[in-house]
Amino acid sequence: MIIIQFPIGKETTSLGKKFSKPRFFLGFRKIFENFYSEDCSIRYAKELESFIHKKMDYPDEGIYFVNKSDNSMRLYDVEGNKWINTGKRFEDYIIYPDSSLWKDVGNEFMYLNKFLEEIKEFVEKVTRNMFAMDNLDRISCIELTNYKLEAFEVDSRLSKVIEQYINKNKVSDYLMKIMKKIFKTTILPVFISESGKIIGAISEDKSFSMKETQDGFDAAKQFICETFEAKDANFIYAKIKNLLLYGINASYEVKGFDDGYPYTIVDGFKMNISYSTGELTPVFDSNLKKYLANEVKSVGIIVAEDMRAHLAGKTIKNYYFKHNNSKWLELTLPTGHNVVLDISGSTVQDHYRHVVMELDESFK
Repeated sequence: MIIIQFPIGKETTSLGKKFSKPRFFLGFRKIFENFYSEDCSIRYAKELESFIHKKMDYPDEGIYFVNKSDNSMRLYDVEGNKWINTGKRFEDYIIYPDSSLWKDVGNEFMYLNKFLEEIKEFVEKVTRNMFAMDNLDRISCIELTNYKLEAFEVDSRLSKVIEQYINKNKVSDYLMKIMKKIFKTTILPVFISESGKIIGAISEDKSFSMKETQDGFDAAKQFICETFEAKDANFIYAKIKNLLLYGINASYEVKGFDDGYPYTIVDGFKMNISYSTGELTPVFDSNLKKYLANEVKSVGIIVAEDMRAHLAGKTIKNYYFKHNNSKWLELTLPTGHNVVLDISGSTVQDHYRHVVMELDESFK
């Protein structure tokens, strides 16, 4: 489980910690070694710890914060995208000496009854402090797949985008204004990701599904456009939106997904965006197919005796027969991006995506 401590005052980054059931082993071993051998103490300590772990009341795996008004623990409901009051406080998980758990311990470990009072005292001390909020980590993102605290700093990556355009002393304030437009909050929320993709964001009083933030992004885009020249504004907006929604550091705005690939549109051409590098790769669709057909027809390719082509056009880089009924074609689009195709008979295969489509008569 993860417990978040949301920002207080002028702080802008949340803190938190990942918790698991407390370890009792070393304390039990120390108690038992006053009487038992080392091997016997180790075995008994392991068995007692395992038993208490199975019997003790402990919060379910999840993301929590403590409401300051009543000290109740709030659990983030992933499916409903909302905070739920669990009706529990940290104090409710303390194992006191009069807990019903000790009756079960006494029945299961009758041979340890002579140590029971000492064991009770130790367990109460440990469970009083098992949710201590010390040695906290900065939290930018939580990965739901394994409830892992993400190491990368979302706010740092966003700041680096804006630092290119405004005074560094003004970056934090300007970024907060953008966050306020998108999430209607004055602090940077904690982002929630699943299998590496950001799906939502949470703050102490709100939770946001990224699917429901389009109005906020529209407001943020308008705000950014009021500050910067159009080209700069589009770059900043695309970078921020891609980082927040998809975790992609790309300078072209993601327009959607095709077979799991994020894509954008550049000068009318559909382009896949690489998750790892943000680079663009042309998608072989009907629009690109039509463009290629026109280019090949207008260039007038002549195949030389050495099986390589002498090209009249400047946009086609390479064109040659690999063997009978097979050709390679490399062409530069008006966007500056290259297309590499393997043309075999009546089909064309995208060198990057390996998507095969039928050619019409105009292409041959």
